Amino acid sequence: MGFMKYLALLMICQNICEGVEWTETSAMLKQSAIEGVGVFATHDIPQGTKVLSADFSNTRVYEMKSLPKSLQKYCLFISETHGLGPQRFDRMEIEWFINHSNHPNILRINDTAWVAAKDISEGEELLINYNQYNEVEELKEEYYRP
Repeated sequence: MGFMKYLALLMICQNICEGVEWTETSAMLKQSAIEGVGVFATHDIPQGTKVLSADFSNTRVYEMKSLPKSLQKYCLFISETHGLGPQRFDRMEIEWFINHSNHPNILRINDTAWVAAKDISEGEELLINYNQYNEVEELKEEYYRP
């Protein structure tokens, strides 16, 4: 995304984020055509709506070799040996199921907020660009390396 588009999104967010509410009923899990399970909007979400918080209080650091491969994919690599993952894999928050896209409809605007980059329709899958997590470059999975 170019700087001017990013700046325009920030301005839109400042203008409309205050009046639009994201709640626990704004999204649901469904089968995704992209990969496994995805997160889908249960109502229209206007551009600029804050949709997620980057609250890492319900996470923990794992030694990656201690986790089965099937769970490692849910972790953000913070070093060659450690990753940040959900506090409990048997009770994962919905955010852990958001799929990657090079053309996301949700963008990270600062350390604590993710917003709708465009109007998102009811039933549309919510997508982020995993590169916005700033993982160690050589540890990123091949499908989302820039």
